Amino acid sequence: MNTRKLYAISLVASFMLSASTTTLTNRHRADYPKVVGVYSNYDYAFAVRLPKGVVGFNEPATHPNHGVWVYLDSAETIYLWVGAEYNSLFFQSIEEAADSSISWLKEDSTTGVLLVSREYTQLGGLRACRDVVSYKDKNGLPMIEESVTAIRKDPSDDVGIVYTLDVRTPKGRADHDIEFLESIRKRFVLKPLPK
Repeated sequence: MNTRKLYAISLVASFMLSASTTTLTNRHRADYPKVVGVYSNYDYAFAVRLPKGVVGFNEPATHPNHGVWVYLDSAETIYLWVGAEYNSLFFQSIEEAADSSISWLKEDSTTGVLLVSREYTQLGGLRACRDVVSYKDKNGLPMIEESVTAIRKDPSDDVGIVYTLDVRTPKGRADHDIEFLESIRKRFVLKPLPK
């Protein structure tokens, strides 16, 4: 296994560990930089223009730079995630990557996870899988998750990058939050891959 593959695997492992041990309510802390206007990610070669008046939050400098959160409620419990990671699990298709996200949701203290629909769209010019999943959270609240997943091949290696837009929201406000996800999807652009 080459060094880049090992690095990619270690990055994903550290991201998953930090994501699972950091609660969303802590994301507003001062050490999480605010993002207004354009969020640009050099490491994973993408950018997204946030709508006027929308504030995102990025990981602090001590964490890998995977993406940006945008809170959709004042309690900071409903959010949109725009991010990327190396394809260290070597997904062969966008469907395989999307199915993996559904499997993770099933393991995340949820019940009744059901794939409601799967459609195809574009994300920054890449073919993408768009899933709508319904479930109940750990408190029994009916939820909807909509995610858009794309994979970018990197000609310099066999790892590539997985891009994800994701919103988890109570079923009662899903239409509004999914509309916001769609506006962000249209503002997502790919940048040249780092050398």
